[in-house]
Amino acid sequence: MKLAHHIARNTLAYAALFVALTGTSYAAVTLSGAQVKDGSLTGADVRDGSLTQRDLQANARAAAGRRGPRGPRGLRGSRGLSGPNGPMGAAGVAGPPGLTGREVVSFESPSIVSTGGQTATVGCPAGKIAISGGAEIVSSVPGYAPKVFLTANNVTDAGTGWTAEAYVELSGETTAWKIVAYAVCASNQT
Repeated sequence: MKLAHHIARNTLAYAALFVALTGTSYAAVTLSGAQVKDGSLTGADVRDGSLTQRDLQANARAAAGRRGPRGPRGLRGSRGLSGPNGPMGAAGVAGPPGLTGREVVSFESPSIVSTGGQTATVGCPAGKIAISGGAEIVSSVPGYAPKVFLTANNVTDAGTGWTAEAYVELSGETTAWKIVAYAVCASNQT
């Protein structure tokens, strides 16, 4: 019991004594090159970046200065990440004005029984040109398709309307039919 009591009271003193006897030490001696045995130091013993060209022998300096031959080309690396968007560029030149005043107009030829042909031409309102158009054959009997075919379906020569022309395919057609011509017109921007 006396020993345990003695150790408990003197724990701090024993700890201080232990550190003093085994603790850290410091080398206060600096070695010179003459005190180092030749060949005893390795690259692991030299701190990175601590040697300069002057520290090397002349033959080592000469060997370090020669460039070797070019090596083979390496493999292509993977594609990098996309960079940020660049600044917005300058505004471009203004384009021509667009179409204005668009409207669709139509004209129906008379519905007649014909063994020959018919023509339907629709004109655009004043100051407008035809930019598109079309035509259809319409029977006087719903659901019946007369044996008639379009032979012309195009813009007029002046460009201000649409014309369509149709003829009976076989003589003997007894159902009345008509042509409906359409023109898509817009203001002329020239």
